[in-house]
Amino acid sequence: MTKSGIHQFQGGVLTSAQALWGEILSGQRFWETGCVGYAFPKTSLNDLEIGSQSTYQFRSVFTDNFVNFAINVPLIEPSNGKRIWLSDGSFSSESVAPRELLANEPFKSYRARPFSSPAYYLRRTLEGVEACLQAEKQRLLCAIELATGNNWQVGVVRLSIFDQLFHLLGKDFLLDETLTIHPSVKSFLEFANTGIQKILASATNATTCIMSAYSHAECTRRANLNLLLSQLGYCALTEPKQAKLALELRHRSTLALSGERESSISPTPLVTLTNHFQKSSIAVSPVHGAIYLNRKGRFQEGIVEDHEIKGLKKQVASDLTKLLNNSGIQNMRLELNPQDRPNSQAPDLMLCADGLDFHNAYGSPSIDHINHPLTCHTSNGFVGLKNHPQQIFDTLSLNSLLVGSLK
Repeated sequence: MTKSGIHQFQGGVLTSAQALWGEILSGQRFWETGCVGYAFPKTSLNDLEIGSQSTYQFRSVFTDNFVNFAINVPLIEPSNGKRIWLSDGSFSSESVAPRELLANEPFKSYRARPFSSPAYYLRRTLEGVEACLQAEKQRLLCAIELATGNNWQVGVVRLSIFDQLFHLLGKDFLLDETLTIHPSVKSFLEFANTGIQKILASATNATTCIMSAYSHAECTRRANLNLLLSQLGYCALTEPKQAKLALELRHRSTLALSGERESSISPTPLVTLTNHFQKSSIAVSPVHGAIYLNRKGRFQEGIVEDHEIKGLKKQVASDLTKLLNNSGIQNMRLELNPQDRPNSQAPDLMLCADGLDFHNAYGSPSIDHINHPLTCHTSNGFVGLKNHPQQIFDTLSLNSLLVGSLK
C-alpha cells in the first residue's frame, strides 16, 4: 500500500476501537468520557449498556454546523443535519444516513460488517475472508464517491479489513504467499492503494482522515482479570449455573421492557459479559482490560466508600502488578484514573500488555498459555493524512488537528 501520507498512530493503554475513537472524537481522555470499550456498567456491575456519543455525553468533532462524513466510525450516530453517516454496526439498525443515499450504488450495497462475529467463520475461513474483502471494497467505493463528489470540510474513514483478517488468519497473513486467499488479498490491496490515493487527493480545502486506530500482535496468552482479582480477594464471582440463570433473567426482563418477542431480538456480539459478580465484590472487570471499584453512590450494590477510593486504586494496581509479574507478564502497562468524580462512568484502572488477550468466560484458568486467539489488539495503528509534516499521532493530537481544520 502507498506510504504517501501514512503516519504512525499510538494509543497508550487503550486497545479497543471504541476507547481510541472516544478520545479522537472528543479530545478527552478515557477517564473524562468513560469510554473504554463497546459498553460500560451503568447502574450495576452486572448490567452493561452499549455506549455511543450521546450516552457518554461528549461533544464530538462531528457537529451539524458543517458538512462532514463519517464512514465506519464508532460512537457517532446518524444525524438530521449535514452529516453523511455510514454505520460501523455497533448500535443502530440503520446503515446509511441520509436514507436517500440508499437509492443508488455504491451506498445501496453498503454493509457495516461482513458478519456479526469473526468466530462465525473460524471453520469457514475462505468464505469469511471473501466476505471481509467484499465489504471493505464496498466501503472504499462509498468513501471515494463521497470524497470526490461533495463540498465537505471533514471526512473520516475507518478501515476494518486488517483487524478482521488478523483475527481470521494471524498476524503474518500479508507475507504468506502460499495462502489460498493470497491472490484475493493482493488484488484488494491494489484496489485499496488506488482508492486511498483518490480519497486523500480529493481533500484540497478540507481534511480527510483514513485510519485504523489499532493493529494486531501475536497472542501468547489469555487472562481473566476477574479470576486474578478473585485470587487477590477483590472479586467474588457467582457460580457458573447461577450466573447463566441471572443472565437469562436479565435478557427476558430486557425483552419485556422493550416489548420485543424472543424471536425478533438477538444478543449483541459486542457485549460478552459472562462473569457474574456477587454483592461482596470490591473490584471487578466487566469490560475487557478495565477495572471498576464497586462504589457506593455509583452502583446499586456498591460497598466501597468515597474515602477508600484513592488508596484502594493504588492497592489494587500494586497487587495486580505483582501477581502478573510473578506469572511471567513483564510488559504490562497500567493507568490509574486520576479523577474521583462520583458521577463518572470511567473505570478506576486500565490495563494492557503486549500479546495478552482479555476474556471473562468461565471454565478457563486465570492465565491461559495454551488456548488463546491467533492475535490480539495493540494500541498502535496508522492514519492517512494529506500534506502533514507530523509523523506520529496520538488520540488527542489527532483531535486537535481535526478541530483545527474547522477554524
